[in-house]
Amino acid sequence: MQSVATNIVRDGVAQITFGVPPLNTLDLALRRALDRALADAIADPQVRVIVILARGQAFSVGTELAPPDLPPWAARPDLAALCDRVESCPVPVVMLLPGHALGAGAEFALAGHYRLAMAQATIGLPEVKLGLPPGGGGSQRLARLAGARGALEMLLGGRPVAAAAAQAMGLVDGIVQGDLAQGGLAFAESLLARGALARPTGPRRDRMQDGRAWLQAVAHARAAQGPGVSLVADRIIDCVEAAALLPLQAGVAFEQAARADCSAGPVAAALHHVARSERRATPALLARGADGRRGLTAAGQALAARLAQALGRAAGVLSAAGPGRAAVDGALVAWGFAAGPFGGVVAVDDAAAPVQQRRVLAALVAEGARCLAQDTALRPGDIDAIAVQALGFPRDRGGPLHAATTAGLSALIAEMASWAAEDAVWDAPPLLARAAQTGGFSPE
Repeated sequence: MQSVATNIVRDGVAQITFGVPPLNTLDLALRRALDRALADAIADPQVRVIVILARGQAFSVGTELAPPDLPPWAARPDLAALCDRVESCPVPVVMLLPGHALGAGAEFALAGHYRLAMAQATIGLPEVKLGLPPGGGGSQRLARLAGARGALEMLLGGRPVAAAAAQAMGLVDGIVQGDLAQGGLAFAESLLARGALARPTGPRRDRMQDGRAWLQAVAHARAAQGPGVSLVADRIIDCVEAAALLPLQAGVAFEQAARADCSAGPVAAALHHVARSERRATPALLARGADGRRGLTAAGQALAARLAQALGRAAGVLSAAGPGRAAVDGALVAWGFAAGPFGGVVAVDDAAAPVQQRRVLAALVAEGARCLAQDTALRPGDIDAIAVQALGFPRDRGGPLHAATTAGLSALIAEMASWAAEDAVWDAPPLLARAAQTGGFSPE
């Protein structure tokens, strides 16, 4: 099946159908095909409206997670360039959303001049969960369409909004009942009948009339983050503030610089690693359900149980050594765990917590290495994905093997040699030493 097809479905209307279901991921090949189809439609003097329709039940869910191995010039068009192609189209562009438009898919949809959606469709920009702002101009177009407050809520929360809510926010122009393609065609014909022109988002200022309210929304978002504001939240707020101050192209450049700042940090690397590990997880351990989410299989639960046992064993040794259960729970919660292994009162000993955290990490790493050596897990990313999903291991640390690789395996192994005298949970298996010699665990 071709990833993109263009048909002149009615005089003056070109329909571009795109995607490779079920996710219609906007990877480089699809971006190039879409760019060519748009260029051809724009060059056709008979085309007066372009309708873009996705195959399948989703509009588009994101883009490739792997950092591109190609140099920047070879990866063109990037998402921002593709969105600019849509934005600058001289005739109206209507996006038809059958279902989820998330991440890069939402940015592509927002670049259109009009959007129609089925009732079950959603729009969301969840990049904050990867420690990143959008990268294709999403913050700039979202802020222009929904205003500062709505944009900040969506960008900082990372949660999608349903079609009806998106319509109320100004992101969707209509909800289609029945056949989406026919509804899109009827809408395109209505645009032709009234001589509608292209409606790019960049020049729109209707949600920016009250400058004071805009700045208040930005100030409120900063205050709500508190003194420990994360880098990504800080830069997202900067982007929304910039949308009111800069023309679109300058705002997109600002957004891309903010994304580059965040992507260079350890949090984004850890979040990216977990997301990629979940997407590529061994199906025998993590299987995709009917809702599209991955959940533990029986084998995955068994692996999770082994990791949980190692964590509990290490925590028991540590608590018996003097600080007690509350201090161990407190150390892990302070490190980012969803809960401590004992699930009781939490008390943080600031002096002892770093050592407790490191020793629990070492126990998980040792057990993860044993699982890999025994083929209980097939790749290091499996260990990290399951530890995050089943043990509440802090996602922003990337899972135990990623965290240990980042911290330095050689130093950790040297410490484990003395800890192993207290309990075999800290015995370093040979695979761990080999990983240290090669620079750590690779995600594959």
